[in-house]
Amino acid sequence: METQLLEQIVEKLKTFPEPALREILNHVDLLEPGKADTEEPKILSEPLLAIAGTLSGLPVKPQQIDIELEDV
Repeated sequence: METQLLEQIVEKLKTFPEPALREILNHVDLLEPGKADTEEPKILSEPLLAIAGTLSGLPVKPQQIDIELEDV
């Protein structure tokens, strides 16, 4: 069943444009087991990124902002 699920995911991903695929990859990276638990937020050392992460109304970790800015 896992193979079938992976095939469904891959087929759906093929329909997305590249910018959306980059965003999806960023989210998948954050879902990686243990990754979210081991990374400490940079809020105290990077207050601007902490604030910018909440401007959209949805909380965004500073690491996510860094990843997005790397692609620009």
